[in-house]
Amino acid sequence: MLGVNVPFRLPGAVLLAALALLAFTHTGAVRAAEPTQANSFLKLTPEHRYWWVNGAVLTTSHLVAVRDKAKGDCIAKWYLDDRAAKQKLIEATIAKYPNEGETTVVLGLLTQACGELLSAANR
Repeated sequence: MLGVNVPFRLPGAVLLAALALLAFTHTGAVRAAEPTQANSFLKLTPEHRYWWVNGAVLTTSHLVAVRDKAKGDCIAKWYLDDRAAKQKLIEATIAKYPNEGETTVVLGLLTQACGELLSAANR
């Protein structure tokens, strides 16, 4: 150990930075900061779309749970209780709002299902 005291809980800024990074990540590669076209996501193979959604939702669940376990559990439960239905819902919503980023759609649906993902008390 280098004698550095690292707290267990991540500061809210780190959590927000991680969520922001997730917002700019697509199929494992960081994309340029340009308007996202949902139709590029929908052109991915079903397998790529499945794994992207799986990664986006479960990563968000984990990151939120670091600050609020109940809310992180809500996200995981919402998705894992019926992955197929949630995959269809996410893809249909992305298709309905083609000018919104894929991550914006995912975060919006998670917020609808579980409430504000980062309350002021957990930032």
